[in-house]
Amino acid sequence: MDNTVNTANLEKVKKPIWQKILDFPLVPLIEIAIIGIIGNFLGRGVSNLFRPFANEQNIDSVRFLAGQFATAGVVIVQILYMWLVKPHRPMLKTLGRKIPGNNMKLAIIGLLVGLLMNGSAILVAALHKDVKLHFAGGSLLLFILFFIAVLFQASNEEILCRCFLYHRFNKIFKRPAVAMFIASTLFGFLHLLNPGVSPLAIINVILAGLWLGLLMYCFDSIWMAIAAHLGWNYSQSIIFGLPNSGNASAFSLFKYDMASATNSFAYNVDFGVEGTVFVCIMLLVIDCGLIVYAITKKKQPTDVYL
Repeated sequence: MDNTVNTANLEKVKKPIWQKILDFPLVPLIEIAIIGIIGNFLGRGVSNLFRPFANEQNIDSVRFLAGQFATAGVVIVQILYMWLVKPHRPMLKTLGRKIPGNNMKLAIIGLLVGLLMNGSAILVAALHKDVKLHFAGGSLLLFILFFIAVLFQASNEEILCRCFLYHRFNKIFKRPAVAMFIASTLFGFLHLLNPGVSPLAIINVILAGLWLGLLMYCFDSIWMAIAAHLGWNYSQSIIFGLPNSGNASAFSLFKYDMASATNSFAYNVDFGVEGTVFVCIMLLVIDCGLIVYAITKKKQPTDVYL
């Protein structure tokens, strides 16, 4: 008599009810809603720490800085949630140095790539005379503080979409491409209420989500994705002072004349360069290139549950 037990069937039978609930596709959406509510509440406490530094001369800059730092609250809650919910703890190791791709070399490359891509889009808009920039200067301390603040903001979205949502849906569907598409689409939907949003803008944000997800996938490095996201946002908001997904910065190295800004293939007055045909084409080309690279190199996703 064969006493061999089918391991897969045994695991299926013994699967606890709470695990079945966690693996229901709508549950990750409920989880991120809870994380967002608690994280934003904590973030308000973080932003209140900046109130004593505000005065009549710097109130707009300090408020904007406080708003960026408020995302630290969501980052903290995300990490705590993954640690407290035991089945999610394996995802935490994707944030640390044990993952080979999480190193300073790839982080610096990611930062430079983000700066270069966004800078190129803004250069095209400037050469096309859609925006006129002039030097504004500013405090070195504020530039450093904003770099840290934008790092939190980029980390918030990357941990949420390229760590939590990607790995949750990859575990549920067992298909990395499906998980990446869902996470990138949700990344786009998170920007639906941004000022000046349009269908093309949302498509571009989804394509940007795919770009960042493919960086993580191809180079096994969420650090690289976070750094690329940081480079894009910091360049756009703090260096050039243009709207970042519709949100204008109150502090930047350069300023632009809003009255003379015009819509074109390279610039959108309400949403910035992210709402343009040029950025759409750029992201499509880069995404396709990364997909070809992943296929050619036979890249495999990191299985955090091993």
